Amino acid sequence: MHNWSFEPARLTVPVDCQDALTGKSLPAGGDLDLGAWDVRILIENGQQAARIGRSS
Repeated sequence: MHNWSFEPARLTVPVDCQDALTGKSLPAGGDLDLGAWDVRILIENGQQAARIGRSS
């Protein structure tokens, strides 16, 4: 997710996921706050294991 704006933004998380940097779980329907010009990389739950060849 990214916020290409000078103002902070609040987004709704579309699916259960995890922050790629912090490992924090983010539930679907929850809020995600982004600062100005902020970027967050999210991994949909179950997708990380699939990418490294493991079943979820």
